[in-house]
Amino acid sequence: MLILLLHLRMLALARRRQANQAYRRINPTVMPNGNIFRAKFRFTKLAIDELVLITNPYLAEPNPNGMTISKENQVLIFISSLASNSFQSVICDRFGCSQQTVSNIVERVLYALTDPVVVAHYIQFPIENDAWRKRTARDFSRMAGLRNVVGAVDGTFIPIQNPPNSNNTFRCRKQFPALNATFIVDSWGRILYANPRSTGSTHDSFVLEHSTARRRINAINYPQGFALIGDKAYKNDGRLMTPIARPVTRQEKQFNKMHAKTRVIVEQVYGMLKRRFPALSSSMRYEPAKCARMVLAAAVLWNYGLDKGHGVQRGRGPINNFYPMPPASRNVRNVVVSTL
Repeated sequence: MLILLLHLRMLALARRRQANQAYRRINPTVMPNGNIFRAKFRFTKLAIDELVLITNPYLAEPNPNGMTISKENQVLIFISSLASNSFQSVICDRFGCSQQTVSNIVERVLYALTDPVVVAHYIQFPIENDAWRKRTARDFSRMAGLRNVVGAVDGTFIPIQNPPNSNNTFRCRKQFPALNATFIVDSWGRILYANPRSTGSTHDSFVLEHSTARRRINAINYPQGFALIGDKAYKNDGRLMTPIARPVTRQEKQFNKMHAKTRVIVEQVYGMLKRRFPALSSSMRYEPAKCARMVLAAAVLWNYGLDKGHGVQRGRGPINNFYPMPPASRNVRNVVVSTL
């Protein structure tokens, strides 16, 4: 009996709670050098302040004991997780808090940035608006000459850790587990539509054909032949133009050249987005649903950065007025080629 009591006593001592860790709060917003601050956190201090106002209803309020992390630091913690994909134990040392605190803050800010109201404000695809279609097509014509394009579409793989018991559902054609994120962008690199929820084994054309953006496009009768532009992974029809597989004539070769110069904007957006938020190019350590929300939050932050002048703008040529807009057709590409 005595031995049993001693054993229980030893178990109780082993389970005794450890002393609380005393953390020293660090506030990067007081960093005097604004260029270093922007290099570390991807936004200027003024942009961070406005981002705090957007996410303010979802952030934790200050505590009377003064130990609650400021709302500015809560936003910076989330951006740090996207801008580095570091372990949360590394980020918590950077801000002087616990790993559990970082986890709670990431979830809280992620919930704010993926709120349907916030997403609808920053990611808009007003394809039904005739004035918007004409203005967008005019801007696209300044890139290479095609003047009936209203969006460039493509998919990209977002690496993730393979979920348990998922077999090969998330394994992409490049032989690593990933999400297949599909974006539609305009000529200025603004994301008009984002769908990051498809698995890596899903084909790009399948994702687009079953998207809300495609259904909205199909529901509109285009009197002027407005269409998206995409690579050969998609199907060429009256709503989307793809490159010609085997160009023979001068017009076909010229179309492929103009097509490539126009469609490259979506590839550039993917490259700059993954460069700004490296977490999208390395295996995110979350479940697939949360990884998809992280991609959506990155898309929101990308458009927010464009509004604040943080994006890189391409050079622009003159507006093309040399050939008429193609009429509504089952194959808009053939009509465009014939006018070159």
